[in-house]
Amino acid sequence: MEQTIRLSPRDPMIGVWFGRIGLAHLLQSRIDEAILWLEKARDASPGLPYIHSRLASAHALKGETALGATELA
Repeated sequence: MEQTIRLSPRDPMIGVWFGRIGLAHLLQSRIDEAILWLEKARDASPGLPYIHSRLASAHALKGETALGATELA
């Protein structure tokens, strides 16, 4: 995914690619890295609802429940 982003940094699907990297980090319990990539995904593609739920999950796992609730709202 990172190579895809480097090769095509203006791709309209870049939010999806950021989200996939974020999900991989989330599934490997790299919460801080997951939040970083998922925030990039949210900023690039705010209309993708699954990005918000994954970001909320990452915040909740980190103990930041208020941020998680805000992300779901």
